[in-house]
Amino acid sequence: MSAAIERLLVTLWVGSVWAIGYIAAPALFANLDDSELAGRLAGELFTATAWVGMGCAVVLLMVYLVQRGWSVFTQWRFWLVLVMLALTVVGEFVIRAQMELVRGTESFARLHGTAQLVFLVVALLGLALVLAGPAGPRRRRSIFA
Repeated sequence: MSAAIERLLVTLWVGSVWAIGYIAAPALFANLDDSELAGRLAGELFTATAWVGMGCAVVLLMVYLVQRGWSVFTQWRFWLVLVMLALTVVGEFVIRAQMELVRGTESFARLHGTAQLVFLVVALLGLALVLAGPAGPRRRRSIFA
């Protein structure tokens, strides 16, 4: 994968996580008088962010696998993206689904806190991926080097 494509996918994914989670969603709650409406809108934004993340992750993982072959399993980037993908899937399809079932109860607050923690972990892992920069070219070992 060219460094530019990797940067684009990581920027799209991680940028959307940070922009929605820490700018747009708080702005909704701060500026809308109806907290239920703010919550529904934020939920829709989080779902969109999850789909963007899952799409970017799948493409990144496939390209890493094609480029690196079996050695991809020794690459920290592969595992980081895989963990971020797994957390995103759990957040969207397990925690969020549970939240919808218990909306308006005490269980909702507990699940909301869990969702926030999962989202924060994804955001921080994504930040690590951004700060590390794109993967360098594949290096072949030579007996003469």
